[in-house]
Amino acid sequence: EKPEDVGYEAKNNLAEVYKTRFTNSFNTANPANDMKPLFLNDYEANFDSTPVFIGEYHSTHVSTKKDIHDVIEVAKNSDALVGVSFFEFQVRYDKGGTEMDFGMFGLGQISLAEMNFFGVEFPVWCLMKIQDVKDPGNTIADSLTLGFEGEGIPDDQLCVIDPKKVPLSEDGYQAILSTKSVDKMADYVRRVIWHMGGDVVDDKALMTFAKKYTKQTLEVTVRRLSDLSFASMVDELGQHPSWVLWDAMAACVADRSADKGTIGEAIGWACGKFRSFNCSDLPSFCSEDVWAHADYVFSLYFAVETDHSSPLENCNFGGAAMFAPSKVYRSQDSTCIVTKDPATTALSEEGYQMILQINDTNKAAVFIQREVEDLKMKVANKSALMDFAMKPPAHFKDLKEQLPQVPWVCGGPSGRNCPFPINPSNGGGGGWVVGLIICIVLLFAAVLAALYVRRKRQMAARDR
Repeated sequence: EKPEDVGYEAKNNLAEVYKTRFTNSFNTANPANDMKPLFLNDYEANFDSTPVFIGEYHSTHVSTKKDIHDVIEVAKNSDALVGVSFFEFQVRYDKGGTEMDFGMFGLGQISLAEMNFFGVEFPVWCLMKIQDVKDPGNTIADSLTLGFEGEGIPDDQLCVIDPKKVPLSEDGYQAILSTKSVDKMADYVRRVIWHMGGDVVDDKALMTFAKKYTKQTLEVTVRRLSDLSFASMVDELGQHPSWVLWDAMAACVADRSADKGTIGEAIGWACGKFRSFNCSDLPSFCSEDVWAHADYVFSLYFAVETDHSSPLENCNFGGAAMFAPSKVYRSQDSTCIVTKDPATTALSEEGYQMILQINDTNKAAVFIQREVEDLKMKVANKSALMDFAMKPPAHFKDLKEQLPQVPWVCGGPSGRNCPFPINPSNGGGGGWVVGLIICIVLLFAAVLAALYVRRKRQMAARDR
């Protein structure tokens, strides 16, 4: 038992290390008044230099409010006990039995979202405070707050039904309906419309619709009230009511309110389902940012792999995406979104093919001019551009190779000087410069003419 008994000479005093560098811990369901007689008296006598804390502390047989106060006092008056960690945050419904007596918070009745856990979808419920059965009128959480002198959590911040966060589903609709708030229902409906690619243009009509779905209107019979649901809401909105502006250029993009973990899982799922695109071919300018990456994958998947009939279903990706109006996605970086809009679609093979499918010369010309400017060149002859757009190359790679060679561009890799400075932002680039030069020339000519007339008059005056 001693190192020297086996011919070993210790190089370090491990006993001293244990006493001075370690902190011990234990778990207990005993109340505070048991701490000293059952543990601390003996511990302090034998481990006076080694601190200890209680890793899981909660006695369910006494008032939490009083017991927490008492155990903290024990810790304050002990040289060894440095503190306690209360057990536990949430009720363990999975364990059952007496194990369910320990949680501070239980699960409410409102599902706030869905969570993918190793391929299985689970609802995320709001929280509610658990009452202390040994101290009626107080909750375990509030008692803990008093004991530790913390700020606590106001009741009105738990199970808050936020129309901006509840899922776009029957559960979400029922949660909003339970508030009996027309304003919250209106916010929820507006969010549904956004995810369907629309934007409300008549707030009065929106409020009428929201009032109906809050079941607070006399215009709907009792029988029909019972028929109202999230599905019926989506069906009505799918008829494209006139009080909503429906955007033909809406696109399936990453929902910026989603977490990056959900986004990453959705990207992986979509890439595994593509039949016409390999995600390894993602444009390099879209691969450095998870949002841009997701925008490209989601917008392309919705465009080529779905029938576009149900954006709420086909542009969801487990809560990672939304079918957004163009004004929404254009307010953020839209360079990696594949759409039928030649002015914004990604400058890539997939974006190019979307435009070619429209078979519209004007739209093809818009896309081609964007690519010209992206290559740091300028269109010097718009008529020639239109002629080229009538029979454009079949693939984006060919377009990039041909553009520097065509005679109607200048600057950049074309090697041809432009007659005026390149200004890619206005497409015509330099027209204002020519106008300015003309103005200067005309002004100079006017000054010369005035000087000439003045000179003639002076000469005439001398002759007289």
